[in-house]
Amino acid sequence: MSNTLQGALAQSEEHYRSVIAAMSEGVVMQGVDSAILACNASAERLLGLRAAQLAGASLLDLRWRTIHPDGSPFPRDKYPAIATLRSGLPERNVEMGVHKPDGTLIWLSICTQPLFRNGDPKPYAVVSTFSDITDRKQAEIALQQSEERYRSIVETSLEGIWTIDLEGRTTFANARMSRMLHCTADELACASLWDFVIPSQRSLVEQQLQQRGQGLGEEHEFRFVAKDGSHVYASVAACAITLPDGRPGALAMVRDITEQKHLLDELQEARRLEAVGRLAGGIAHDFNNLLTAILTSVALAERGSRDLPLHLKTIRVASERAAGFTKQLLAFARKQLIHLRSLSLSDVVREFADVLPRLVGEQIEIVIQTPNTGPVLGDRNQIEQVLVNVVANARDAMPHGGRVLIATRETRLEGAQLLSTPDVQPGDYVVLSVQDSGSGIDETTRPHIFEPFFTTKEHGTGLGLSTCYGIVKQLGGHIWVKRAPGSGSIFEVYLPRSSEPPHERARPAAPLSKGGHETLLIVEDDELVCETLRRALRAVGYSVLAAPDGQRALELADEYPQTIDLLITDVVMPKLSGRHLAERLLALRPGLQVLFVSGYLDQIVLPDSISDTQTHFLPKPYTLDSVVCTVRELLDRAAKP
Repeated sequence: MSNTLQGALAQSEEHYRSVIAAMSEGVVMQGVDSAILACNASAERLLGLRAAQLAGASLLDLRWRTIHPDGSPFPRDKYPAIATLRSGLPERNVEMGVHKPDGTLIWLSICTQPLFRNGDPKPYAVVSTFSDITDRKQAEIALQQSEERYRSIVETSLEGIWTIDLEGRTTFANARMSRMLHCTADELACASLWDFVIPSQRSLVEQQLQQRGQGLGEEHEFRFVAKDGSHVYASVAACAITLPDGRPGALAMVRDITEQKHLLDELQEARRLEAVGRLAGGIAHDFNNLLTAILTSVALAERGSRDLPLHLKTIRVASERAAGFTKQLLAFARKQLIHLRSLSLSDVVREFADVLPRLVGEQIEIVIQTPNTGPVLGDRNQIEQVLVNVVANARDAMPHGGRVLIATRETRLEGAQLLSTPDVQPGDYVVLSVQDSGSGIDETTRPHIFEPFFTTKEHGTGLGLSTCYGIVKQLGGHIWVKRAPGSGSIFEVYLPRSSEPPHERARPAAPLSKGGHETLLIVEDDELVCETLRRALRAVGYSVLAAPDGQRALELADEYPQTIDLLITDVVMPKLSGRHLAERLLALRPGLQVLFVSGYLDQIVLPDSISDTQTHFLPKPYTLDSVVCTVRELLDRAAKP
């Protein structure tokens, strides 16, 4: 080789040696026995030994303890350099943790390149380059540990954690959430929120998702339908989030409160039984008093007492009190016969306003704020009864005077307010509000105020507010009580808004007391009532047929050859109900008029459509005048062309 070539080769070697020496990456050359033949300064620094200590050392030297990224030992026969010497193929970006002789752990990314001589298929050496990735690796490990730590927290949480997109599709759910909904993790991962939503609440949930899309959050109670069809009551804290792919979504922290709900139901059932006990005791007490007055007066009358008119008056007054008491009980039980009309709640309050000052006295100021509101479907007398009872309750809370504000307004119930009260339907309502400036209702009393015979008053009956509750529920509404700002209480009655225009108030008809000559068929399973009514109607001139049940009434109608003008039938009877009896008799005698009488109906609320030109309803207890007037009115109506 010429001197020129030798000089060029030496210069080239010196050039590459300088480059390798200046590299920040470690460079190590190893022979076929893996012994280190050469290394640069960076290799000395990274491996923690001087070049003299590295020269001739093998990678199998136990001074270096190596590990995989997962922390497991890195087998020496799998080292990148040894693998390249064995296969003749390069290795790229192999990550290895190396414990240096001083115990320090560094992380290296290693690449290898085999060296061949004279076309020999086996490499005679291998060059390894490695860079320090300790900082990045430590960050990755810290991130992984953090993810594992938080995943452990999420998966062991007692609360369900559920993320969804704004279409309701699941993007993540922890194990607790899937157990809560009685499905597997895979089933929930492929499911949608809508798979667990009660159909009647879908519109509310859609509104909530719209709020999440606007970045709003809230807390509320919710009722899910689990995969097995059972209901799961939950307390939900929801907020808006951005999903990993950048889409908006929602995160819900869900706590199962089903057991608490069941315990609450059991508590309410216990309170209901307690209320029933008080109800039974109250009924027995009040009715026994009334019966005592009646039986004593009857006994005196039977003995020929000279005060017969006084005894009869006592019997009548006691009976009227019993009738009023029964109406209150039926209102509480939501079993009172009422006729629904579309009416203005504001008009009812305004027309009744003149009565209220006499109810509360001069020491109490009544303020009426009743703007025009939409109509509600209700019974005027019942609404007036609610107003009287609530205002009387406000009066009793202000023995030294005060102020009562009676107001009406329109509102719409929706969203979280309904999710916590599943029996409340969303929609438009008209609200009657009665606010007093009294002492308010303490927290121990509040849960009991609508229970029958529960009272904090010395001379109270305990039926006023329970009657209000029954009436409002019967009208499809809701009644709540809350603390007024400052002091006092606010009772709010929510009645569903009606789509029908208000009916004009009917003028009372002139009383009628005359009888007639027509033929009437009485069907009454109570023998005493049946005989009394038969005598009363015969006394005013009618021909009367009487039957103890519907089947016997059909037989009488079949046997009677002449016209039967009017059927008077109780509604609730054994064997054949009054409604079915009327249907069968109307098919046989199309011109028949029907008067239903009852003190209790299964179908309590009677819409306008049920009273056509041939039927009418008269609630028990009725007076002689009321039944005679009603019979005459129906017969006269039928006689008109």
